Parts: sequence; C-alpha cells; structure tokens
Amino acid sequence: MRAILAILFAAALLTGCSTVPDQQYQTAGFRDKSCSLNGSGREATCPPDSSRGEEGQRIERKFSVAFLEYCELESAACKAPGQLFAPGQLLAIRQRIESANAAGQATLVAVYVHGWHHNASTEDGNVKYFDHMLARYADALARAGRTDIRVLGIYVGWRGELIEASIPSVFTVADRGRAADRIAQGTVAADLATIAAAVQAGPASSRMLVTGHSFGGRLVSRALLPKFRENYQPLGDKALIVTLNAAIGADAYYDLYQDPARLSPSAGKPTWVNITSLDDWATKWTYPIARYVGNLQPDHPEDDSSGRTIGHFGPYKTHQLGFANCNAVGCGDPATLSGLLNVDYWSPAPFHFFVLRYAVETGADTLDMCGLVREYPYNQKAVDAMERPGVCKDLVGSESPFTGRKRYPANGHLWNIEADKSVIDTDGLQPTSTAVHNATTQTNLATMLVRLLYAER
Repeated sequence: MRAILAILFAAALLTGCSTVPDQQYQTAGFRDKSCSLNGSGREATCPPDSSRGEEGQRIERKFSVAFLEYCELESAACKAPGQLFAPGQLLAIRQRIESANAAGQATLVAVYVHGWHHNASTEDGNVKYFDHMLARYADALARAGRTDIRVLGIYVGWRGELIEASIPSVFTVADRGRAADRIAQGTVAADLATIAAAVQAGPASSRMLVTGHSFGGRLVSRALLPKFRENYQPLGDKALIVTLNAAIGADAYYDLYQDPARLSPSAGKPTWVNITSLDDWATKWTYPIARYVGNLQPDHPEDDSSGRTIGHFGPYKTHQLGFANCNAVGCGDPATLSGLLNVDYWSPAPFHFFVLRYAVETGADTLDMCGLVREYPYNQKAVDAMERPGVCKDLVGSESPFTGRKRYPANGHLWNIEADKSVIDTDGLQPTSTAVHNATTQTNLATMLVRLLYAER
C-alpha cells in the first residue's frame, strides 16, 4: 500500500513537468584541453572560467576528453536500453589509445560515470568539473615524475535526470536507480573491457581508472560485479575500479561477503575501492527511504544488508580514511613527517600514517597533508597503538562504533572505505549545496588513486 501511495503522490507532483530527453549530446572523438593550477596544485582554473587563482605561479596541465553516451529507452536513435547512441564514440576512443600505443605513448585512461541529476550536456556541472578532475590526475602524475603519460578522460553519460523541475525531481530517485540498473545490463561492461584491452596492449606504464559516482557507482557495480566475483581484475591488471558515494544497497555485494573461501584475514592491494563519506546524507538516508516505500527492490530482502548502502553498513566496511592539513594543525616532527612521504598505505597492516606533499615547483613553499588509513573495525587497543607514533593525532579519535569481526572480501581485493568529509570534498572549486555527496574533484583523493594505480602489482 505504501508503495502505491508513494507512486501516486510522485505522479501528481510530476504532472506538467518537462521531461529531460533521452538523447546524445556529444560527438565522437577526443578534444585536447588544459587547465591551469596554482603552485601547490590545489586550485584549478579551466576554460572558459578565469575567475580563480590568477595571482602567482600557474602550472598548465594538459589532457584530452571524449564521451560515451548510453540510451535508456529503445528508439529510432538506439536499438535497445544500455546501448551506445553512437558506436562511433567507442571506436574513436579505441583508435586514439591504439594510436598512442603505436607511438609508444603511455596513457592514463580515466573513465567517469556520473550519477543522479546529470547527463552529458555541455552545460552539465559534472561535465564541467570533469576537466578539474583530469587536471588533478595530470598534476599528480607530473609531481610523481611521470610527465610522459598522457591523460585521456572518458565521460560516460546517461539520463541521470528525468525532469527539469528541481523540487519534484527528488521524487525520481527510485526511477533513476532502476534506469541505472537497466543501462548496466547493456553493453557498458563489454565497452569498458574493449577500452581496457587497448590499455593492456599499450606501454608498461599505461593505466585505466574507472570511477562511478552516486548512481554512477550503482551502474558500475551492476555492470562489473558479476565479473568481479569470478576475477578480481575484471578489466585487467592495469585497471582500478572506484565507486564514490555509491547509491546501491550493501546486499548487492552480499555474495562477496558470504564466501568463506575468499574472505581474507588481512587486506591486500585493492583492485576495487568503494569510498563513502560518513556524513553523506544522500546514501545514508535518501536511499533507505526510497527502499522503504517499495520503489527500489533489494537484492537480498531477508538480510540486514538490504537496508543500507554499501558504504553505510558497518559489517561490510573494511577501512577508514581521513586527512589533516599539517600546515594548519601541526601533525608532528617535520623529520618524522618527511619519513611518511613514501609509505605504501595499501600494504597489509592494521594502520598506516602517510603524507601527501604538494610543493610549489620552485621549491619555495609546501603543503603537507597527513593521512590515516586503518583497517575497520578498530578497538581501543588499536587506537592506543595509533597514538604512539605521535603524528597526526587529530585523526586518531576513539574506537569505531562497529566492533565486530573484520571481513575482507575477494581475498582483500575489495576495499570498502568509510571516509571523513576531507576525502570527498571540492577544495572550494565545485559549488554545490551537498558537497559531501557530490564532490568529485578533491586533490588528495586524486593523488591517492594515482599512487595506488602505479603501485607494484
């Protein structure tokens, strides 16, 4: 009954609203672009915007952008849901990577799948800030001495917004979730595999990063989880899968957590990283409400995991992550911090302190960001151990609310990380009323992911 009432109420509100068309917005092929960053790499200006950070030293970071656009509905423009409007988009992407391979040019192919309220329109906010994300990847590579690697960005578009009116659109959450599920059943996985194969055939330092945000994380999960259950590297050993604030139930991952033969006692280097902000209201509250009214069907309704998203279900969390600005709060002795610059924070251990250093290329100024990644859950004994080094104490806090047994699915290849709001943030560059959920351009996150991509396999 409650589901019927919810549907009728939403239908009444949506009556008369303009529907966003299910259409292609972009042509095939890459466009070469660039953004300028300030000396420490934390403020970006991307054309046509020139309103930020014009004073002082600027660093230009170059990259290229292409699009893959998927239809939701069968039409004259698209033969079936989840198919590309224009297969030529995929062909152009593959040819560009193969051309780079032939020239000996290494590439970092960064794929981004957007979520709710977005599409591939040039005016869309996610399209605009995709440039900021790519500039940070290029900057992270340059600061690591990998200036020979070209960043190729691929924006995956679909109809994430159903209607144009902003207030009634909140009632489309379940509808857009189901749309993401339908599209994931199409050619997304096969198309990503095609791109991955081209990357695999390239120079040794070529890599692929696939990121899905919000309902984009749901779409990526639906498309790749079946293969991930069989193979922990579904896109090859040069690829990393990342889902940010994924709007999908924890029960979608149920099978991974119920296989005792593949539950590792300690975490290994991940090939799939799910990161969710602890205070992300959208995945913490909106998703469970949508499920409660019966508009989003759970994968395993009989299990406790069906009522929470993957990032907010305590028994499925594997790690906790946070950052502190050492220039602002002081994180310990400078010599000790310098010793944390090359920590392999993905290696198996109860916790790792590490430092990300952003130095102006002239060497005049530096910004140190201290990070703490720890296995979840952690008790007071573990907290005491974290306090002994005397660094980054503001990050330690008290024991985790959930103190059950540790479970690392896929033999430690899946990390399900609880993040504080410093991890998925905007560096002040991406104006949004819901920054904790919607931010995708955070410098520390970009730096971490690039380092993880190039860690020893």
